[in-house]
Amino acid sequence: MSNSANSIADERGPSFPATAEQISPAWMSWALQRNYPGVEVTSVSVVDIMAATATKIRIRLGYNAAGIEAGLPPTMIVKGAFGKNVDDMEHTFTSEMQGYRDIVSGIGLNTPTCYFAGKQKKNPIMVLEDLSGDDCIFGSVHVPLTFDQAASVLDVLARLHARYWQHPALADDGDFGWILRTVTGWHLAYMKMVLQPEKWRFYLSLPRGAAVPIGTAKDPARLERALDKQWAFHRTQPLTMGHGDSHVANIYLNRKGGGLIDWEMRRCPWFHDFTYFVISALDMVDRRKWELPLLQFYLGRLKEYGVTPPSFDDAFYCYSREALYGYVLFISNGDGTQFWTEAANCTTAVRFAMAVEDLDTLKAIEG
Repeated sequence: MSNSANSIADERGPSFPATAEQISPAWMSWALQRNYPGVEVTSVSVVDIMAATATKIRIRLGYNAAGIEAGLPPTMIVKGAFGKNVDDMEHTFTSEMQGYRDIVSGIGLNTPTCYFAGKQKKNPIMVLEDLSGDDCIFGSVHVPLTFDQAASVLDVLARLHARYWQHPALADDGDFGWILRTVTGWHLAYMKMVLQPEKWRFYLSLPRGAAVPIGTAKDPARLERALDKQWAFHRTQPLTMGHGDSHVANIYLNRKGGGLIDWEMRRCPWFHDFTYFVISALDMVDRRKWELPLLQFYLGRLKEYGVTPPSFDDAFYCYSREALYGYVLFISNGDGTQFWTEAANCTTAVRFAMAVEDLDTLKAIEG
């Protein structure tokens, strides 16, 4: 299970596609034959292209008899950079590729089936299950989850966290030491950058800034000091494997319950994923009613999956502190034309801002 960054060699074989037009039957045959020997793809057509941080291309495939016998689906998602600035986002794209290849597949999580994951010349590519259809509902900040829906997602997070709870492979020199810790490296540099006074004033000038309550801390110097204390606090807490970007738009619901997509893979304390998900996914009124029962549910699932969880009081303290991360991130989430719409940023920034107020987050961090 050697997965260190230095051991990630380029895939040999045909050149990886850099555009939708280059996803050919020959390349798809090569990609699928690793797990499905004898399968040949006889035709590929592009159904649609979904551009986001990474680009997802839905393709329709025809197969030879071996592919039909293997039960391969008629459509798949090919995910990669496809024209994006790979140098800026290579770690994120590579992290998700390795996550599917080495970590999340085969441990009982509700997440898309990965048919291929590999990297060639700074070009990570994944071939994934197409989740579209009547059975699947994708998360949206504009449609708050019910209690049961939120609990179903927390069950998946608890299963993931329990599987890697204080796992020796997560040490800096361990097999999963290549995975970024929260918040370090380029991620830390980004958080520092958005808290520069001029940048912060720009974000507060947008509708999302006007929408957050007057009492919410808006002094970037104070927020930066608090975030520094919070990242130091992370280092004192049990480490596990996290989704890394577990907001509501990266979840789905189907007949299996809650599921997770768009993995960003982080070595982090449990409360990073928990807090980011719960506050982003619930209407503010519901969050006030349900955050304690949902925390109790999550801790119970950790125990069910073999982990001795923290006490409820300690867990609530950790949750209260971590709300600051989502507040800073969604105030600074692009300019309303990149990443998310301004309506989505307003909705989510206010949810986190109110949580910071309700939970006395800065008081908890500042001591």
